[in-house]
Formats: sequence, structure tokens, C-alpha cells
Amino acid sequence: MDLMEFFDVDKNWGENEIKHGRSWRKEELRIKSNQDLHKLWFILYKEKNMLLTMQQECSELGELFPSPERIEKVDESMENLQEVIEERDAAVTELETGTSGRKGDWQHTPFGTVRYRLFKEHAVPPWANPTVKAWNQLPRAGYAIWKFQSRLREQRIRTKHRERRREENHERKLKEIFPHSQID
Repeated sequence: MDLMEFFDVDKNWGENEIKHGRSWRKEELRIKSNQDLHKLWFILYKEKNMLLTMQQECSELGELFPSPERIEKVDESMENLQEVIEERDAAVTELETGTSGRKGDWQHTPFGTVRYRLFKEHAVPPWANPTVKAWNQLPRAGYAIWKFQSRLREQRIRTKHRERRREENHERKLKEIFPHSQID
């Protein structure tokens, strides 16, 4: 690998616009083999590296970066490729295990809130585990839970208010330092 591979070809230097293609579509990627997808991932990664290096170099030289939409197209291609690989992994997992490959589920806690909980492998199934049985039989309503939820809501509101006040104070201080600037 040569250091010049991080830069665009010489004929593209100083150009305003460079001809380029479109991003890879998922339909096109689905018909490729895993080996081809692996190679394409590294080609796209190398291209993205080169484009970001060129963008940085152009900004340092004070020049316009030709066809900046190329970076977006490479990013879109990489996202599509990643989704196709995830689809294949999910299909293989479903074939091997017979499950959809979900990693967790939304569950109600005894405090009345809902949270995402990852599945774990246990020696004793949940329906035979006394700890899990006791956890599931805790009341999910009542005065104590109502009080907890109201305090939790109040805490979240105060946190949001504190963050908003912090931003307003920061903007006010910037306005004092730079009175003629437009702060959005």
C-alpha cells in the first residue's frame, strides 16, 4: 500500500466537479457472495478514507473539495452493505436456532417503569426459579409506586429544565462576549 492511495488521482486535483456513480443498492448487494461483500467493504472503506483525507487536505489548502456528495454515497453504500450482512446473519441465526435472534424484551419493573432487558441463559427456567417468581409477584401499583413514579417524573423534568437553563446561560454569556454576532 502506497501513501498516495490516501489521495485522489492527480487529474481530479483542482476540478470543480468529478464524475462519479451512485451508491450501491441493497438489491444489488443481496445477490453478491459473502466474499464479494467482504472485498467491497474494504474497497468502500479505502475510498471513504481517501475522500476524507482529500477533504481535509482541501480545507487546509483553502480549496474547494470537488464533489463532496461522494462521501455521502460511500456512506450510504456502507450502510446498505451493513444492513444486507445483518439480514444474512439474522437468517443464519434463525435457521440454526429457530428463533428470530432477538436479544431482549421490554419488561415492566416492580417500580412501574418499562425497560429493555437482555435475555440471559439460566440453569433454571424462569417459571421454576423462586427468585424470578417472587420478582414477578411484586405489586406494580399502589401508593409507594405512584410516589416513586411522580418523583422520577419530577427528577426528569428538573434535569431537562436544568439543561435548558444551562444552554440559555451559555448563549447569554456568548452574547455578552460577542454582542454583534447572531447566535441561533
